[in-house]
Amino acid sequence: AKRPGRLLSLVVVLLAGLVAAASGIRGFRALRQQEDRRDVLAGEVAQLETEAAALREAITRFRNDPAALDLFARTRHQLVEPGEVVVLLRFPEAVGPPKNRER
Repeated sequence: AKRPGRLLSLVVVLLAGLVAAASGIRGFRALRQQEDRRDVLAGEVAQLETEAAALREAITRFRNDPAALDLFARTRHQLVEPGEVVVLLRFPEAVGPPKNRER
């Protein structure tokens, strides 16, 4: 005669296996999402490192070349020397700046 306890044990083992499999699938998905996020962050870190290197290079150039610093200040920040006159030309957006005409 078969024992009912054996059937119950088999059902419990099967249910535990199903729960473990479902947890494993969810765990795998979560792991994959974390790996994708890590890859995105690694790309951002690489980009920031490149930008930081460019900034370090600019700082060195500005410290060693006053003309480069002067050009940067004038073009990027519209700074002028005392006594200089600034003339701002504004053109209507629809028209734009005048074309260079050769005579």
